[in-house]
Amino acid sequence: MPMEQDRRSFLKRGAVYGTGLVVGCLSLSGCGNFTKTAAMLKKEKNMDGMVGFCGLLCNECGAFIATKNDDDEKRAEVAQLWSKQYNTDVKPEEINCDGCISESGRLFSHCKVCEVRKCGKEKGVENCAYCNEYACQKLEGFFQVLPDAKKRLDEIRSSL
Repeated sequence: MPMEQDRRSFLKRGAVYGTGLVVGCLSLSGCGNFTKTAAMLKKEKNMDGMVGFCGLLCNECGAFIATKNDDDEKRAEVAQLWSKQYNTDVKPEEINCDGCISESGRLFSHCKVCEVRKCGKEKGVENCAYCNEYACQKLEGFFQVLPDAKKRLDEIRSSL
């Protein structure tokens, strides 16, 4: 996926569906926690890295790459690109993220308020493929914009 379509930049736009935020399953009950087998974990790792709650790959995100490599030049490049693309002012020092499923606390600003991430964290699922409410209505709106995310989560879900 080219950087112009990466997860962080898409989420930064807010994927305007009703509330202006990307929203996943919102029910506090009903999203169960599935147990992953070693085969499932291996399959996900073979899908090119960390799969976010929404199905996007963290390792394709400019902020994730810059953080992982501690690359200030990449941070500046991503900040400039996202500032231009989304008509906002993103500063290079804001380009720090360890991925939405990480526990480190280093997240890009929109990821901190992402409703899909919030829902997944509250329900304790690895990603939305493991949710009993998959795919909820708001997540379906997200998939209209990024069908590769749906494909990835569908593949994970089919292995359950």
